[in-house]
Amino acid sequence: MKRVSILLLCLLLALTGLTACGRDKNKNEANKGNQNQNNMTQNQGSAQSPGGEIADGAGQVIEGTARGVRDLWDGLMEAFDMDGRPRTVEGDAAAYAAYGLNDDLIEDYILHVPENGDTAHEFFIARVREGKMAEVEQILRQRKESIAAKWADGANDAMAYAKEPVIYKNGNYIMLAVYENPDMLRTEFERLVGEMEKK
Repeated sequence: MKRVSILLLCLLLALTGLTACGRDKNKNEANKGNQNQNNMTQNQGSAQSPGGEIADGAGQVIEGTARGVRDLWDGLMEAFDMDGRPRTVEGDAAAYAAYGLNDDLIEDYILHVPENGDTAHEFFIARVREGKMAEVEQILRQRKESIAAKWADGANDAMAYAKEPVIYKNGNYIMLAVYENPDMLRTEFERLVGEMEKK
């Protein structure tokens, strides 16, 4: 009788152990399933839809365009490298409106106008939309004539350069400038645009 009791007790312990192991296995598999589900959810959160990737790409193109115009201006400022750099300020909406341009014609621009009345320096640089260069150039020619007419009667020889604004084009970029050294501007403008197009 003792042997039977001991045998039954051993069987009972063995069954209890097997049941517990089975529960742990199920628990581990459930945990693994939850962990995989969490990983998938996290990956989906960090993954981007094709639409999101396209939107990001468009943002980079826009930023690159704006950077191109700013890079041109920054490059010209480095080329000036002298004490008497053009004293200009960034033009406001009213100054831009005087040009008569709109977003259908240009992708981005930078405009600098005289800081005060003792200089006539003015610089307009724009990246022109595809197929719109002739139209933009015509509008800038009108602006050039307007600036020249404003200074035509001026007796101040120091501002004689203002009577002859210049317009330069290269690739999709165009610049109207009122500055004493137009040849230097042309050289630097063409060099800078050339460097940007190689990138």
